Order: sequence, then structure tokens, then C-alpha cells
Amino acid sequence: MRLTCVLGYFKRYKSLGGQPFAGKYKVIRRVENTHKKTAVKNILQNARNMEMLNKPYITQEEEHGSAKALREAGYREEWLTKIKKQNEVKWLEKRPHYSIESHLEQLNISKKWE
Repeated sequence: MRLTCVLGYFKRYKSLGGQPFAGKYKVIRRVENTHKKTAVKNILQNARNMEMLNKPYITQEEEHGSAKALREAGYREEWLTKIKKQNEVKWLEKRPHYSIESHLEQLNISKKWE
């Protein structure tokens, strides 16, 4: 008998149906220290990013001619050929090369009806 009194002391919560964090009767989460820490961390990271963007490494005059210099050096063409080779290798690994004859072997074209 005492066991039922003890078990009745603990309140059992009903499970919520549906999505507990959306809707009219949603459960609002308590703000914890970890949430505050991650928010402060994100704000500081954004501040560092904005600081780096506001103080560029090169001036606008230096930046203005840089694309032309890279184009003359052939940097983009080398980069494109490198990427194309990598993509071709990946494509061939996924889909092996085969000829049209090997593809049409199943049709038995050379056999004739007698």
C-alpha cells in the first residue's frame, strides 16, 4: 500500500501530440547558458568578419588591375583545365567507358532468321 502512495507522489506528464515547439500551445524552451555562449560567439565572429572586410588587404587601385594581370598570366585557364581533368576522372570512375558494339551485343544483330 505504501508503494502506491510513493508512486502517486511523482507527477507523470502527458506527452504532447504533434510538434511541441510550434503552434498555439507550444512549449517555449528555457534560455540556457550554452545558448547565450553560442549567441555571443556568433556575434563576435560576425564582428571579426566585418572588421576584415572593412580593412582590405589591397587598395581599390591595386584591385582594379589585378584581374587583368591574372588573365595575362593564364591563371584561370590553368585552373579550369585542372578542374576539368578532376571532373573527367570522377565521371569515368562512376561510369566506365564502353563502346556502342558492347552496348548492342544483346540484340544479336549478326544472327539471321532462317
